[in-house]
Amino acid sequence: MLVVGPERALYPLRKLALQSGVTLYVPHQKKAGWYWRVTDPAGAKLSALPDYGEPVLRPDGAQGVVLGSVAADEQGGRLGKGYGWAARGLHLSALGLEVPEFTLAHPLMLSSRLPCPPTRWWRWSARRAVCRVPRHSHWLRRAAPP
Repeated sequence: MLVVGPERALYPLRKLALQSGVTLYVPHQKKAGWYWRVTDPAGAKLSALPDYGEPVLRPDGAQGVVLGSVAADEQGGRLGKGYGWAARGLHLSALGLEVPEFTLAHPLMLSSRLPCPPTRWWRWSARRAVCRVPRHSHWLRRAAPP
């Protein structure tokens, strides 16, 4: 089970994960603190969540979080989109849930160094193939700043 962000760019990941039998929790975009629990691949699209998702208050059983990003660097820095969703929208720490956080980055999003301070720090993860992630994508896992 994964918490996967509602970013449009994460749609292919949501679709592949659901097709592989992974249960997803997608944060509700209009109700803070709520999640859609989704098991049907038809629920991968955000517009389909009300039809295929079950509203829940806790992402029980979640083993990780996948957040969207704009850019990442080789030192593990990540830039979010600037809307604060990752920082405010998950509410996982308030629920007492400590799970690893990941981002998915295309090689074009990776640079040797970010042009500004990172939003979060990540460390490279050897786990590249959750739900058959395209081979040209890279997983980054959150870690403490170096």
